[in-house]
Amino acid sequence: MPRQIKMLAETASQTAGPYLHIGLAPQQAGFDIFEKNFDNVLVSPQSKGERIRVECRVFDGLRTPVRDALIEIWQANAAGRYAHPGDKQDKAADPHFHGWGRGCTDFDTGLCTFDTVKPGAVVGRNGRLMAPHINLWIVARGINIGLNTRMY
Repeated sequence: MPRQIKMLAETASQTAGPYLHIGLAPQQAGFDIFEKNFDNVLVSPQSKGERIRVECRVFDGLRTPVRDALIEIWQANAAGRYAHPGDKQDKAADPHFHGWGRGCTDFDTGLCTFDTVKPGAVVGRNGRLMAPHINLWIVARGINIGLNTRMY
C-alpha cells in the first residue's frame, strides 16, 4: 500500500527572501567581515577628478521610499575611461578609482549615497562621445529583474 505523502505549506514568497533583508551588503547590517567590502565609496584620496556625492532614494508605486533597495553603480573615471580591461580607449586610466560601487537605501531614511568623481564623456558604439553619465542597477523586494537606468 502506498504511503501517504504529507504536504507542507509554502513559505512566504519574496524576491529577496523573507529572512534576508540586507541583500548583498552585509556591512549595512553591522557585519564587517570582508577585507574589501562592496561599498559606496569609489574614490580614494589619490583619485583624479572632481569629487561628487550622489544621493538617491527609490520610491515604490505608491511614492513610498523603499528602505531596503540595493543599488549598484558603474561609471567612467574623470578622463572618460572605464576601470575595465575591455576599455581600450586612449585615455588615462586611474588605478585609484574603482569605477563600481554597491550601496543600500538606509533603513531609517531611505537614502543611498555614493562618493565618486564626476565622470568624463565616453565614446559610444558609433564612435561619438556620449554625455557623461553614471549607470545604475536597482533591485528590491518585488523586482524580479533588476532595473537599469542612467543618471546624467
